[in-house]
Amino acid sequence: QRQQIREKMRELAPQMQALVKASREQRQAIEQLMQAPQLDTGQLQAAFAGQREIQVKMQDLRQQMLIGIAGTLTPEQRVQLFQGKAR
Repeated sequence: QRQQIREKMRELAPQMQALVKASREQRQAIEQLMQAPQLDTGQLQAAFAGQREIQVKMQDLRQQMLIGIAGTLTPEQRVQLFQGKAR
């Protein structure tokens, strides 16, 4: 089962990496806007909205991955998986 889990994670890794990169870039844009001599609240609000969008996409992708992984496991293995995540 571990091999199947790794495969599912590898399958979604490029998308997750792209979202992590976009999130980092968005945070940098927010930092620049916050440090600008003239605060443009409209741009700042848009940048924060963009950051929220990226976070939602990341959460959706993680949920998709967990659902895919859970679908390959027995009920006992799913319990072990989520007990391990809680630690």
